[in-house]
Amino acid sequence: LGDLEEAVKLDREALELRPEPNANRAGSLHHLAFVLSSRFKHSGDLGDLEEAVKLGREALVLRPEPNGDRAGSLYNLAFVLASRFKHSGDLGDLEEAVKLGREVLELRPQPNADRARSLENLALDLVGRFKNGGHLRDLEEAIHFNREALVLR
Repeated sequence: LGDLEEAVKLDREALELRPEPNANRAGSLHHLAFVLSSRFKHSGDLGDLEEAVKLGREALVLRPEPNGDRAGSLYNLAFVLASRFKHSGDLGDLEEAVKLGREVLELRPQPNADRARSLENLALDLVGRFKNGGHLRDLEEAIHFNREALVLR
């Protein structure tokens, strides 16, 4: 946890050095959101998830299409929203994670090296939605995405 604390501290300092309209601000926002979500896994502090969602949204605003880094920010935000859903039960978070996951796939067509991981993550979110009142098509789509990911591995 000490390394994560140090990473959060350094990322906050980097963010302060990159005020808008600094071209690298989106990257700093994205990385701090990632580190906060990692720290949450160890500390369980929901405040870290809340801040990660806020920062992830800010990063997306600064990375409109066709920005090449947008897919990474979308993926990270979808992951954080799915994590928050697991702790809050707010289906809105899961719905948004699925929506963002679909956008990630559009930005990571084959032969993108990150496509398999993106397919697997979206499949997990679809299974989560199925388990929480979703439809059979969620499960069928999750199976389809997992099969595609297996072929890519």
